[in-house]
Amino acid sequence: MAAKSAEATRFVATWSAVSQGDLGLKAGIRTSAGELTFRPILGWVTVTERRVGTDEVSNQIHPLLLNDMGYPTLGIFVQGCVGVFPIGMTDAQAAEFSKRWTQKNETQAPPLAAMLN
Repeated sequence: MAAKSAEATRFVATWSAVSQGDLGLKAGIRTSAGELTFRPILGWVTVTERRVGTDEVSNQIHPLLLNDMGYPTLGIFVQGCVGVFPIGMTDAQAAEFSKRWTQKNETQAPPLAAMLN
């Protein structure tokens, strides 16, 4: 007799229209060689997810970037995207900040507020 599989958690996601502008930020992408590179931000999309059958809701805002093929893609779907950084931050400063942050928090991108303080 086959074991009953656990029911997958279902979410319903609603995406906003694209809000253009970079808000003075650039996206950091970690290459397979471990180098931090940057891409311009084309705009922003707000994603609201609702867990089916509950009142649980999460609201997120994601940068819109060009992927390796040149198509607009949400940053969470671009391989190696580690977060956003102020445009005025030098590449060396951003790389150092990202390195320090990921040593402490391996699964989270750095919050913008932490970079500005």
